[in-house]
Amino acid sequence: FVSAGADNISWGDWFACNGNNDRSMFVREQLAQTDGFFAAQILTRQLAGYFERDIEQVKEVLCSSQKSLDKLKVAEAVINRLECSARIGMRLAKPWHVILLGPVNAGKSSLLNALAGYARSIVSPHAGTTRDVLETRVVLHGWAVDLIDTAGFHLENNSQQSASKIEKEGIERALVAAQSADLILKVRPMNETEMEWVSLEKVGESYPPCINVGTKADLPDTKQFKRNSHSEDSVVTSARTGLGLDKLVKVIIETLIPEIKEQADCFIGGVPITSEDRDVVKDLHQQLEIYSRDL
Repeated sequence: FVSAGADNISWGDWFACNGNNDRSMFVREQLAQTDGFFAAQILTRQLAGYFERDIEQVKEVLCSSQKSLDKLKVAEAVINRLECSARIGMRLAKPWHVILLGPVNAGKSSLLNALAGYARSIVSPHAGTTRDVLETRVVLHGWAVDLIDTAGFHLENNSQQSASKIEKEGIERALVAAQSADLILKVRPMNETEMEWVSLEKVGESYPPCINVGTKADLPDTKQFKRNSHSEDSVVTSARTGLGLDKLVKVIIETLIPEIKEQADCFIGGVPITSEDRDVVKDLHQQLEIYSRDL
């Protein structure tokens, strides 16, 4: 970069190169903590002044001496886009937390390893190998996600196979971690009859969104069990062959960030990234409502 003409400056100099602009300083702090490239793109646009440009565009409409319905529609579109992007903008440097819950030996660790692209969790044919909560940072479709592997649950009212003291502690930790997660992957093997292993009400009264994930789809007896006993909304996967992993990633991101489908352009311009930004957008929205009534 230097040989191409870039200046080589210290971290402190780069951090403070915009003087005392608090918003610029905050954007730079966020950039330093961001893993996903979509978040980095959004923050880079804010550093380039995209949010300020959007705000000025709306203010120009409000301050114009000649009121116009066409100008109002343009300003409303800008404000709607800013409001749509605010939820994501407020947490760009914070990865999404996706927790895998399921019965013992359901293939949770294998699924996590397949999504991560390397062996992060220990995989064993013996049930109960995972005893603690294990986080793995990955980037899925450009968004930073912490995948959280957990201890497996035993079937409820199963007197033949009760959990050990260590396993019970692992299960309790899994339930605690699920309370603060953004999304639950409810994992169960496709080659076993669907049975209730845990009620998500144990996570809490308002548990996160949930995606049903079927694993071990490559096993020979899977088709029969899938046809007879598994729900239609399950994302069918195989950690060994890679079947369904791309679809699962797509469903995960669309569940975490539905704004991508609802308003595809909401992140291409200005994005509120602070509570002050959000207040500015809210105030302008109210002013536009008054402007509309006066037309």
